[in-house]
Amino acid sequence: MLLRLAGWVANTIDADILKGAATVNAMAGRIEAPLVGWVPRLSAADSTELATVALRHLDLQACPRHPLRHTSATQSLNAKEE
Repeated sequence: MLLRLAGWVANTIDADILKGAATVNAMAGRIEAPLVGWVPRLSAADSTELATVALRHLDLQACPRHPLRHTSATQSLNAKEE
């Protein structure tokens, strides 16, 4: 059984990375799935806040079969917490 990668997210771990855009563009050219977003290095008070901020950097329209595609990512995140 083969699985198809629906999409991928670039994450900035090192705020001082050299040639970050070139690196992400090179990866995007090699990975056979859409780049859903590029999340910058984040700092927040708690994990829920981090997740909410990270979701703002994603374009779920790039993954047409993703369950969050037709809803607000923040609304879906909040619904899972209840």
